Amino acid sequence: MVIHQDALRRKVAGVLGRPIPEGYWRYLVRRGYLEDYTLTGDLNVLVKELRALFAADQENRAAAASRDETKEIPPDERLLYLSEILAVEAARLPEVVRFREKYLGGRLLAFKDVEAWIHQTKQADGPGSRWYTIALRADHTLKHNGPFPRLRDLLQTLSALPDSELDRFISEVSTEFLNYAVPDDNWQRTIPIQHDGVLYHLKQVARLLERTYGWQESQAVVFTLTGVIPLIPKARIRTPLVYFRPHDRIKLELDPRLSADEVRDLYAKARNKVFKGRDRPMSKKHLELALFLVQNPNHTWREMAALWNEKHPEWAYTVWQNFSRDARAAYRRLTGRKWVHQGARTQKGSDD
Repeated sequence: MVIHQDALRRKVAGVLGRPIPEGYWRYLVRRGYLEDYTLTGDLNVLVKELRALFAADQENRAAAASRDETKEIPPDERLLYLSEILAVEAARLPEVVRFREKYLGGRLLAFKDVEAWIHQTKQADGPGSRWYTIALRADHTLKHNGPFPRLRDLLQTLSALPDSELDRFISEVSTEFLNYAVPDDNWQRTIPIQHDGVLYHLKQVARLLERTYGWQESQAVVFTLTGVIPLIPKARIRTPLVYFRPHDRIKLELDPRLSADEVRDLYAKARNKVFKGRDRPMSKKHLELALFLVQNPNHTWREMAALWNEKHPEWAYTVWQNFSRDARAAYRRLTGRKWVHQGARTQKGSDD
């Protein structure tokens, strides 16, 4: 069975109900999934592998905050008293009181026992639930059995379908996580949770505290279990931990009482940590080169240079190698990534 890669990619994206990132598609190509499809014609293998990639990516995103470095500027005396007042109020909320009475026997844990309690509770709750997003038209039918009149009928029908049929309707698979903290460790911990289990109810309480007091989920979880007061810092600064990508951001959470000079100094220190020196401006030509490269990926460099000259005669190149050099450099400066050429080589031994 022969099918053009672009057509196959569009077909799989239609089943998934979402576009397929270029990196995911290249992964399938490298692993031989497209050759398998050519032999078998079984689209489900591609769909399932991509769903697994999307699910893994979501888990990574859930833990992304733990890969950032967060620095907190300690509270002053005023914020210390405010933190304690909010904690006293939070402890009186009916949702907090009910959780502590029902699941902790009315007694608080020691902070050092939080992680052990969470893992023991997860064992009792069961593995993390998987959530499926199902995309259906209001008039959709299955096997000519008529439309689904009620949600219960829809769920019963879908639950009886084999995986090969169900894949047509699932547009996204996800897992729910709980964030928590442990003593003497700045890293936030993350654990998958079972829907309607004890940890799920703990997360609902934590969400309420987040909305009400602006605490982080990990702080709200620890407070609910231990009574440890979440301190309100004067500032919280989050920077990428390993390396800086152009779309990364420095995130500042600031007490409104900080002066403009204090904010400037905090930002300058954070910026110097992830981005050394002065940002060099990019000319309009080089911005257009980076965009043009992405818009025309499947040509040889010689062909791309000719197309560029036709579109931008004011910036025309007489030597295609110079176009290749400038376009790749512009793409790297703008995106932080090396350009991986998808078109055919212009000539043997070229540097693309």
